[in-house]
Amino acid sequence: MTLNQFGKLAIAEIVFYIPIIVVAFIVTLRHGFNRKAGWVLLLSFAVIRFVGSILAVVAQDEANPSSTLLTVAGILQALGLSPLLLATFAFISKLVDMTLPHLSRLLNLVRIILVVGLILAIIGGTDQTPGNSQSSQNDGHTLSKVSSILYLVGYLALFGVHVLLWSVREDLPAVYRKFLLHISIALPFLAVPVLYFILGSFKPNSKFSPTTGDWRIYLVMDLIMEYIVVCIYIVSGITIPHREEEAIISTYNQGATYDQGTTYGRGATYNQAPTGEPFQLQDILGKTRIGRRFMG
Repeated sequence: MTLNQFGKLAIAEIVFYIPIIVVAFIVTLRHGFNRKAGWVLLLSFAVIRFVGSILAVVAQDEANPSSTLLTVAGILQALGLSPLLLATFAFISKLVDMTLPHLSRLLNLVRIILVVGLILAIIGGTDQTPGNSQSSQNDGHTLSKVSSILYLVGYLALFGVHVLLWSVREDLPAVYRKFLLHISIALPFLAVPVLYFILGSFKPNSKFSPTTGDWRIYLVMDLIMEYIVVCIYIVSGITIPHREEEAIISTYNQGATYDQGTTYGRGATYNQAPTGEPFQLQDILGKTRIGRRFMG
């Protein structure tokens, strides 16, 4: 088997994403497979990158790869960035629901923008498959340009909302403040593959092509940046409460403080029901890991 530098990078991706898939699957089990939670999208991204790398190696190993193989590889390459952006959207949406619910409509618009960008990226990637007519490939280039612009708009909107979240950071429980910090660390790294996708879309045969361009630029601007973002999110998934603990917390999310006046939500304390009626919350929290942590 003779592989070029992109094929060797694909081998490295396979090796790197095997443990990521395992850990991401465990994190997704911990938080649930609800798409709104974002973890299943993170897992999807890792699987897409893993399968796409396998197909890239197979395509290079074959003297005349089939059109189906090239088409699927093109679709997976175009799909790649979308689940990572949508996972970021889901994470930010979760924090917005806790603190800035009036921004929900704006985030719904952002989701539509990202999904449309995803659809156009798939169609564009399919049209640009080698063997298609020149007209089809030109259409694919155009769709990829539009998709990249939508990704940029979606990213900038998410970054702006994330900045607003810092103004209401004290309304979040401590563990979610740390989650916000992790998102803040991840976003600059995520900006680089978004930029790489834009440059590759507007200059498809340049050094920014993920298949025929400069492999060093591809490695630094795309693969490494994406891997860093995924690792940051996985660390967050390990540290924030799992779904059973969140269910208890969200039940009393109208409350306001923990023991030492730590802000959580809006309006009451954890030794007083938001409705003014008594409840045995300490007994409930004592049955969970996060509850025991908060209760000392």
